[in-house]
Amino acid sequence: MMGRMGRMGRMGLMGFMVGALFCLQSSAFSLQSSALRLQKPVAVYAPVKDEVEVKEVRRGQTARFEFTIRNQGTAPLRIEVKPNCNCTVPGYDRVIAPKKLGKVTAELSTLDLSGYTTKTLLVTTNDPKRPKAGLYMITTVVSMVEVTPSERIVMRMTEDGPTAQELTLKLRKGETAEITAARTNMRVISPKLEPIEMADPKYARAYKLTLTALPITPYGRTQARITLATTSEAEPEVRLHVICERGIVAMPSNVHLGVVPPKPPKPIERKVTLSKHGVPFYVRSVTCDDPTVKLSYSTVRAGSNYRISVRWLGGWEPGWVQRRIVVETNDAHQPQVVIPLMARVVPKP
Repeated sequence: MMGRMGRMGRMGLMGFMVGALFCLQSSAFSLQSSALRLQKPVAVYAPVKDEVEVKEVRRGQTARFEFTIRNQGTAPLRIEVKPNCNCTVPGYDRVIAPKKLGKVTAELSTLDLSGYTTKTLLVTTNDPKRPKAGLYMITTVVSMVEVTPSERIVMRMTEDGPTAQELTLKLRKGETAEITAARTNMRVISPKLEPIEMADPKYARAYKLTLTALPITPYGRTQARITLATTSEAEPEVRLHVICERGIVAMPSNVHLGVVPPKPPKPIERKVTLSKHGVPFYVRSVTCDDPTVKLSYSTVRAGSNYRISVRWLGGWEPGWVQRRIVVETNDAHQPQVVIPLMARVVPKP
């Protein structure tokens, strides 16, 4: 009798344990189901490719790019696309449904581009793990005109009088077009175009382009563009970029602190380089019309190169701010070099 009762007790205990285990599993399953029901839908940004290459484009033509974006999440994906240059025009699906595909397209103007080129589309998303992303456009821009020494020219002017530089323009073999004129967008540069003999069989014809920077060129750094008119339908214009440096040059020419809070956690710092070719110059003092801007300078190379350190400690009211950094020198033509200082002050939310 006792043995039988013992067996019955053990069986009851086992039944209780099985029931308890079943209850625990049911509770865990119920909790897991509740967690899944309470989980917030999330968008997931997943480009099929974040880099697209168009092999070769003739200058003047438009390079076209297309990217496919997949939303791997459970909520609608919202995107905003901005180019990193003025030569790109994007188009895109602003909202992509869950588990669906969307498109981002871009048209790249090649008028001012040359050779191997990479441009970026900046993407902002509502994906919590990828709020910022980039799409990259790659192409090679070819021109019918070969420019020697370069399509981007730096002319360092003498103290007085004009400064001239010669360029050679060569049209590749097989080109039937001609260069008919050279124009400038700045009256400080005078271009002169004339045909020359070309014995090299790799080229169809050649021209000499003489650029003269006139004495009316402002001191500092001046940028100009030379436009070559051609008879080509595919490439009716060829653009050359010229930088004239006269006297003391500040780089950068202005200091931009960006978007800053009224009281930054630490001073915001920037550097400016002053340089000059030719007659030596010396820095006497560096000042600013704002006591919250601290300045110092050091000599990189005596007589030709100096570095200015700019530190803003904070304290400006919200809004756009403009100040002046004034560099006193011993230069007869530039006794003062004025460097604008700018910032946009935005209070923290």
